[in-house]
Order: sequence, then C-alpha cells, then structure tokens
Amino acid sequence: MVFDYTLLLLPLLFIVHDFEEMSKREKWVSLHGDSIKARFPLMYKTVDLLSAISSRAFSVIVAEEFVVISAVVMLSVFKTTFHILWVGFLGAFTLHLLIHFFQALMLRGYIPGLITSVMLFPPACFILFMQCDNYSPSTLIGASMLCLLFAALNLSVMFYVATHSKRILH
Repeated sequence: MVFDYTLLLLPLLFIVHDFEEMSKREKWVSLHGDSIKARFPLMYKTVDLLSAISSRAFSVIVAEEFVVISAVVMLSVFKTTFHILWVGFLGAFTLHLLIHFFQALMLRGYIPGLITSVMLFPPACFILFMQCDNYSPSTLIGASMLCLLFAALNLSVMFYVATHSKRILH
C-alpha cells in the first residue's frame, strides 16, 4: 500500500486557516460588531455570540474540530473505505473558505479568515478536483454537503458548550 500524503493536507490547511481566525476574531468583532448589527439586524445574535466567547474558548472549539478532522484522516489512512469521509470534509472545508469570500463581499472588507481563504481556496479546489478520478461529482457534492451539515451541527454544539461552561472555558 502506498501512503497518500494528500490526506495530511486537510488538517494542515484547516489549522493554518483557523490560526488566522483565532488570532484576529476577538479584536475584529470588538471593532466591527456594532456596525454589523446596525447594517444587518439578523446578525445581532451571531455577533453577540462571537463577542461572548473568549479566545480561550474559541481555541478549545478549534482544537475539538482539529481532533475530528485528524480522526477522519487517521480513519482514511488505515481503512480506505473511509476515504469518502475525508473527501467530504475537504469539500466542506473548501465550501467554508468560499463562505468567507461571500461574507467579505457582503461586509465590503476584511473578515478573520479571509487572507488564508484566498491563499488556500485554489489548492483545496485542486485537491478536490483530483478526487474526480475516484468519485462522481454527485458523490463529491453529497459527501461535502453531509460533512458540512455535520460540521455546522458540531459547531453549534461547541458554541453552546462554550457559552454555557464558563468555569471550564473562560
């Protein structure tokens, strides 16, 4: 069996991107939160949630996501039947990068994660495109959507824990 080093790129891309988000989020939200709430009233709760979470708690959330992604990579390394799960998470991550572009366009400026989104989107798309030899486009899209749904639910749970476990995470 030949080891596919491409599998290791997912946690690497993820952590590079999330380091930018972790390092910029707190200051950015404090500087722009009020103007976002004024321009986009539906974002009021989201901005308040992002303001309420400490950098430490956000780091714990990122660490938990990293563990999940690393587990997916390990499963894919040792059992090739899990490779589609890796592809789905790569697709979900690539969609996450794309979401940052739309957020920046909507807000007409920088948002945490934008710089690494610009840098990482092309290689993520290329790696995903390379998977077209192994999977049909509908399989790639379906796996990506399922993993994106899982990631969104996981983030919701982690944000809930972060806002309700002050003694542990703050």
